[in-house]
Amino acid sequence: MKAFADRLAEAVRRTAAPVVVGLDPRLESLPPLLVPEDKSPEAAALAVERF
Repeated sequence: MKAFADRLAEAVRRTAAPVVVGLDPRLESLPPLLVPEDKSPEAAALAVERF
């Protein structure tokens, strides 16, 4: 079975449908190495960007 991302990419190409993909912004879901000590919105955004 193909990975979900591969199937999604194929469906988008086949149908020319616009797709919006989001990330779960919960810091506790990030790998511990990426969770910032500073819990400010700026630090959280940078951690998600690095992930």
